[in-house]
Amino acid sequence: MAMWQGVSQGLAAAEQTKLNRAELDLKKKVNERAEEAFNMDKLTTRAALATQLKSLYGPGSSSVSGTGGKSTKTSKIPEGVNKNNFQILVQKFSVDPKEVEKLYAAGGASGVAEAAKLATTYSDKFKTGSYVGDSPDIVIGQMLEGALYTSSETKEYDWDKISKDIGLPLDEELRVMMGDTFVVPGAVSFDTPVLVEKPSLTDLADLEKRAVSNSEAMSRSELQKIKARMNRIVDDGLAGLTDDEKTLIKQEEVWLGDRLGQIESAQTSYKEEVYAPLIGLYGNSMRELVDYYGEFKGAPTNPAFFNASQQEISVPNEAVFRSLGRLGIFIPGMRIRNLETGALIELTK
Repeated sequence: MAMWQGVSQGLAAAEQTKLNRAELDLKKKVNERAEEAFNMDKLTTRAALATQLKSLYGPGSSSVSGTGGKSTKTSKIPEGVNKNNFQILVQKFSVDPKEVEKLYAAGGASGVAEAAKLATTYSDKFKTGSYVGDSPDIVIGQMLEGALYTSSETKEYDWDKISKDIGLPLDEELRVMMGDTFVVPGAVSFDTPVLVEKPSLTDLADLEKRAVSNSEAMSRSELQKIKARMNRIVDDGLAGLTDDEKTLIKQEEVWLGDRLGQIESAQTSYKEEVYAPLIGLYGNSMRELVDYYGEFKGAPTNPAFFNASQQEISVPNEAVFRSLGRLGIFIPGMRIRNLETGALIELTK
């Protein structure tokens, strides 16, 4: 009996040893798996950090690609959409397929998409008839011809800057994940085509008044000088003058009377918005205004501003010309014909 009890205890001890070993093996495997999971999480975290740093400091980041007007190959544009953009440029706007291929090679699908978007926007506005500009085919062709292309460029990461920005040193393992260099894709930028809104009829009326406003002011100034001179002639009379002086005064008086009638008639026409007579006396600044305010190019402006040229002013002789000149009646830009000699005097500034 005692022997059997001893054997039984031995068997129990052996069984317990097996259980203890099994438990140790299980704990070891659990620890190993926990360590593997930790290492995996650590690796995943580092990989995620490397990916995030690439997006912040690699291709497409603001630090290397800039902003505004540039299109790069990194944009995710479906193939079907890209194909449609090709067709828009080639078929709708008659762009040479080679130009679109060149655009795609440099700016990728996003470059083609940007060009198609700008072309469509311009065309839609142009069709409304409310804007002044060249036809879309011409403008879009010029836009692509004048596009600025840049080649792809390989750059190195600035590890010191990255470490400073994130506040942590970058170990070798993280640098390996990121790689030493990255490629900045080529890009293309365009000058956006501009349409100018057509002026209204009110705007045109204001422009016409502006074009002759200086002429109207000059007419009032000259009218005052003429009336003052005519009053002076009446007040002074002809007593005590030589025959030649009397002849000169009479010629001058006749000229002043004719000129007075022309100016008063032109002023009356001006009030009735008929500008040709005033233009004939002093010219106008319509061409300069149209050039300065681009929205008026091609606008249906009054043809009188371009067809009515400034008239010559006739004087009977040199003596009358000099006498009137001293009064300040003749100003630069006027053309004076001396009827006695036939010579033309063009006054310059």
